[in-house]
Amino acid sequence: MQLVERTIEVLELLSKDVNGLRLTEISDLLNLPRSSTHRLLNSLKKHHFVTQMKDTKKYTLGYKVISIGDNFIKEDSLIKNSHPIMEKLSKNVNKTVALSTLEGSYISTIDYVESNHFMQLLVRKDVKVPALVTSAGKVLLSYSSKDDIKNVYIENKKSDLPLKSIEYYIDQLHITRERGYSLIDEELQKGVFGIAAPIYDFNNKLIAALSITSIKEEDKISEELIKDLINSANEISISLGFEKDQ
Repeated sequence: MQLVERTIEVLELLSKDVNGLRLTEISDLLNLPRSSTHRLLNSLKKHHFVTQMKDTKKYTLGYKVISIGDNFIKEDSLIKNSHPIMEKLSKNVNKTVALSTLEGSYISTIDYVESNHFMQLLVRKDVKVPALVTSAGKVLLSYSSKDDIKNVYIENKKSDLPLKSIEYYIDQLHITRERGYSLIDEELQKGVFGIAAPIYDFNNKLIAALSITSIKEEDKISEELIKDLINSANEISISLGFEKDQ
């Protein structure tokens, strides 16, 4: 029973700090021995309930935990609430729609709906992609501090994908936060554009991103398309208990 209580305490603590905490910070805040804290974090990391950034060594919630408060909202619950709305959106706009969460410096697609017009796009379940080159990643990093963005940038630089300057991404994330959605133009895959909008839980916490991906030559990013995406993301948020004015 004590192990269960300590596990919940660690997850609740991490749920309140989007920038993550180091082992020593978690140990001190919860008044737990560092050796015990380390073993517990390793177990949670193994099962993807927490993740650790390689550069800062900070721990954050993993993709299997969406939000922790009075109740747990698990990944499968998020998918169940989102999938019917995603199917409806994909059918209306005839484009691939994905649901993604942030895992450290990478985006993990936990669900997607492919349009009837099949396209070979980089949208696959459980495939992790550097966050800065995805529309979902830009949404989920849009409230991050400059230091955290720099750490993500350093980690993403290790991939084979070419990155622009750190100043470019800091500016892009600021724009994303201000307008409430993100755009990418051939940053992840040549000839492909993507747009994404945020999803919030009942604690008003940003937990996931809803995105649309399409072939650039065949489609344009219209105001109507952006509106449809944002409305769908808002609908998912409301289904999770989000109240805009709280």
